[in-house]
Amino acid sequence: MAPRGTSSEYLLGVLQRDHPAIFERVQAGDFPSVSAAAREAGIKAANRKTRMVLGDNLRQVASTLKSTYSPEQLQGLVELLTDEEGE
Repeated sequence: MAPRGTSSEYLLGVLQRDHPAIFERVQAGDFPSVSAAAREAGIKAANRKTRMVLGDNLRQVASTLKSTYSPEQLQGLVELLTDEEGE
């Protein structure tokens, strides 16, 4: 059976075919997962059901964010969080 849907094999094939620059970055290890690369390419939506409870577990929050978003997206988040103008 051919890979379909959300399998890593399927997503890699779509990235290679439709988003070769992102595929090259996957091959170079720039993403924590194939899913993160697919989200950046816009072929997979972020999991909206993921719940994070801050409390004292910021390390777990950081780990979840790193496994979900690309370095560029994380940098954008850092910029938004440290924006003193509050926009």
